[in-house]
Amino acid sequence: MEIADEKELPLEMDVAEVGEEEEDEEDECMWVLGFVEQPLKRQSLLRHRFPSKVGGRPAWLDPMQLPSPDQVVSVPDGRPLSFLLQVYAPVSEVESAFHRSIFLFIEPKAHPPLQRGSVRAF
Repeated sequence: MEIADEKELPLEMDVAEVGEEEEDEEDECMWVLGFVEQPLKRQSLLRHRFPSKVGGRPAWLDPMQLPSPDQVVSVPDGRPLSFLLQVYAPVSEVESAFHRSIFLFIEPKAHPPLQRGSVRAF
């Protein structure tokens, strides 16, 4: 799947996980803070490694279940959305979400920025 304006996006970057509170403490919020950095190995961005990354092309977990072309366009004006980032976000309590990634697409030329329908998450 071709995504418009890919050349304007930064190089593929790995999102490093910095910290996470104790998971067994149910009363407290869990947090993750990430910073963008170059991956140590390019292979770490392959889909079977469940990468979190910024820019480049999405590393779809299931290449047979891709969004349709009409799903990756801006609602206000029909322009193609550009891949911004993906975050590995498993939900261990839900079997179908054990290996889950969130993919974020944006319209880079939206006016005003982030107007309704110019951002999509899958």
